[in-house]
Amino acid sequence: MSRNILSVALSYIQPDRPMNKSNLTVEDLLADPSFIDYCLTNNSAEINLWDLHFQRYPGDRITCLEAKKILLLLTAEIPEEIIADKLESFKKLFYQTNFSSDASTKRGPKKLRLFIATGIAASLMFIAISVLFFFKTGQTSAASFSKIKGQCIATSPTDRNTITLSDGTVAILYPDSKLIISDDYNKDDRKVAITGQVYLKIFKNKQKPFVVYSRHSTTTAIGTVFYVRDFQGSKESSVLLINGKVKVNTPARHTAEFLEPGTSLVIDNHTLKSEKKTIDKMELEELADQRLVFRNAVMENIVDKLELFYGVEIDLSTCKCQFKNITGDYSEQSLTTILNTISFINRVTWTIRNHRIVFVPADRPNNQVTK
Repeated sequence: MSRNILSVALSYIQPDRPMNKSNLTVEDLLADPSFIDYCLTNNSAEINLWDLHFQRYPGDRITCLEAKKILLLLTAEIPEEIIADKLESFKKLFYQTNFSSDASTKRGPKKLRLFIATGIAASLMFIAISVLFFFKTGQTSAASFSKIKGQCIATSPTDRNTITLSDGTVAILYPDSKLIISDDYNKDDRKVAITGQVYLKIFKNKQKPFVVYSRHSTTTAIGTVFYVRDFQGSKESSVLLINGKVKVNTPARHTAEFLEPGTSLVIDNHTLKSEKKTIDKMELEELADQRLVFRNAVMENIVDKLELFYGVEIDLSTCKCQFKNITGDYSEQSLTTILNTISFINRVTWTIRNHRIVFVPADRPNNQVTK
């Protein structure tokens, strides 16, 4: 793997460097993860660094465009009907670029030059494909969920279970959840499938990316902490990143979403549309510390926290009342206590329907569970 271009990009900014001289190569760019992020994501910090670099040294921009063409080709951003044409153009580019300025090579036999050019092109494609392995893993996402076969660990509707996988990864299964660990886990790769809600603290291994399949998403990570939530029959599923970085593929998108800490990708399980949501930094820290605090919180925010904190589903659609805001630290309280508090304040009660918690008028009987 070549040098990290982003880490040295600003070091190129030297007063005596010619403004139009290009020091970067296509090989360098395709072998650099930050350049891949620059092309495929909307990370404003990295975009600003690269844009600053190209503004100062426009000669590098040409190399950047050629590398980006190859990158987009490999990530399926270019329609299939023009892939053949792009590959042909790529070969011609290498014939011209690599040999037009090399006098000694020009004097060699034509067949030898063609053989060398083809070899260079193939080598470059191999480098790009190798670097993109992490970004491309799980491109078919939800279609692979049913293909994960292996040990199945399940929790009851009232229990939570913490397990450590063979590679050191820690998984917390919330109530009514399942984790399937592939039969060949930690051999060539690390793949699991989940139903319900699972918290994952991934043991870092750059050679074996960790891939989580659910019915509506595929999440790829190397070393990080995140939640995957996808209950069977639920209206929404989501991936929430606590720290590190992950790539998420969904059935409705051909390109991946890259999440930063404190960002969740919420997927509508019916339309398959997805959107990113950002969590307040203080709330993220509280979540990481397993603290449950409400600060004049509206009911929708309370529900989001309770669902994630306890791994349950709460449906407000059956109760049309105007819920009051709540303030307080409920970190040490049981879910039953919190639900009873909400019910008392709002003069409603709660019950369980189809594995979901719903609120109903107080004159109806309830069916409570303790977690």
